[in-house]
Amino acid sequence: MVGFLLTVIAVFAMSRKGLARFSPLLPLLSLGFAVLLVAQGFRTAAGAGRNDLANSSSLDQRVINWGVYSKKFLAGSPVDILFGTGLGPYAPYNMADRPETAAPVPVDNAYLLILLNTGVCGLVFLGVAYSRFWTFLHDRATSRTDSLFNGITAMFATVPLFCTISDPPVQIILLLLFAVSVDPEEDVIVPSGHSIMTEQYLKPA
Repeated sequence: MVGFLLTVIAVFAMSRKGLARFSPLLPLLSLGFAVLLVAQGFRTAAGAGRNDLANSSSLDQRVINWGVYSKKFLAGSPVDILFGTGLGPYAPYNMADRPETAAPVPVDNAYLLILLNTGVCGLVFLGVAYSRFWTFLHDRATSRTDSLFNGITAMFATVPLFCTISDPPVQIILLLLFAVSVDPEEDVIVPSGHSIMTEQYLKPA
């Protein structure tokens, strides 16, 4: 529900000229909601017994798992903290009351998973990569009136939220590929410095 509302807000912000200057900050808004969601998980352990939409049992279990994996990451060597251990989405999960033959428990947090896999360096690299992708999509979305492309960009703005409660979704790559595929070729701008090539390839047959 929160992700849907954020997507609607992102589409609205990018389509309004008065809000265009604030729309580059949409991923930070998504990250802010993610922080509130995690804080809610720490505060409302009693919500696990509810039978309505306020049931927080899944979030409560995630908070417990995140605590275990956070301790595992912080207990690593300086090299492991910087570059990770490459454990994957099902890192060894050790608890005193958990049998060794029990099914593996997913990390269910992209940030923790990236830290376990590739360390702080990997998290910084992926953060920069996401920022560049977001800038590219946002600039294209705000300079055109393509509703489909704007919707894809708005969904990409919610990635920081969904990465808080799940592993890195494969949909990120699919969204980028889809965005490129719906980008019309006639919008591609040829640098003016290559006037000879421009005349050669754009000359009517």
